[in-house]
Amino acid sequence: MTKISDELSVILKQKKVNQKNISTVKKYLKASKMYDSLIESGLTSKRGNNLMSRNEAYTQKIKFNIRP
Repeated sequence: MTKISDELSVILKQKKVNQKNISTVKKYLKASKMYDSLIESGLTSKRGNNLMSRNEAYTQKIKFNIRP
């Protein structure tokens, strides 16, 4: 499976614009906008390293309900 960025770079390097290439780019842009809207609505989060760091995972934090 090729990456979207690889496919887009191939299209841009060919410097030949045809209807198939334009429709492919439009599909990717539409998918990107849909992904952004899902992020804004809170249904998903951005990709990347969402794991806790070692400090967060192994540090014990104890909180008490104390009113000031």
